[in-house]
Amino acid sequence: MPRFGLICLVCFLSLLHLQAQRYDGTNQDSSAIRNYFSFGGQVLSRGWSAGLQYERAGQTTRHVFLAYLSHFKENGEIRRESLFRAQEGTRFVMYKVNYLIPLHLGYGRSFTLIEKSKISRSRLGLSLTLGPTLGIVVPYQVYKFVPIQGNPNLGYREVATFYESLAFEDVIGEVGFISGTRNASYVMGMTGMVSVQLDFGEKEDFIRAAFLSFRGDFFPGKVEMIRQEARQSYLSGGVGFWLGNAW
Repeated sequence: MPRFGLICLVCFLSLLHLQAQRYDGTNQDSSAIRNYFSFGGQVLSRGWSAGLQYERAGQTTRHVFLAYLSHFKENGEIRRESLFRAQEGTRFVMYKVNYLIPLHLGYGRSFTLIEKSKISRSRLGLSLTLGPTLGIVVPYQVYKFVPIQGNPNLGYREVATFYESLAFEDVIGEVGFISGTRNASYVMGMTGMVSVQLDFGEKEDFIRAAFLSFRGDFFPGKVEMIRQEARQSYLSGGVGFWLGNAW
């Protein structure tokens, strides 16, 4: 874990240094530099994400800084109705043991493929970003029915997880995400992202963009969201939007 974190940090700082040198050498005209700030979100093939983006732009390329909060799920997750729904039971995910909430900070470059003009009112860009990710692992908890000795039809509820030998017919429903945060754990990783953005805002000072993205999240240790299905890497595609302003 320490060695992996050190390697990731060195790679990230090296990228920052290299891009800073290129920026100083190729963008001396400060009047051509503009700032773009936007917020947005996207639907992923394994969840969703929301975040902020800041771009510092020159003639043809932009420095990109990202901050994302995501919620991942396994593609094989199955939600099931509780047998206690008549007694305020709720749906729950079978065999789910953890939520995975990646908090990602990224840096990279955006390249203009088609610039806005009188003929084309839209900008088409390609972005490449890389950066560290903090994976927040929150236990998935459910309420289970515990019968009173001597009377199986009466009982009480208590918090349980699917790490235990838990029968589906005893599950009343989900406890909720907030309750599990008290027992959260953390794992450091790296995230790389490639995205194609189409900014169709008519004015240069406004950002109204849709984008397609592909991202890979990598962790040094396996993260288990579904029981006995732990993995170190998570690949996903998504579609989203950016809204913002430029100055």
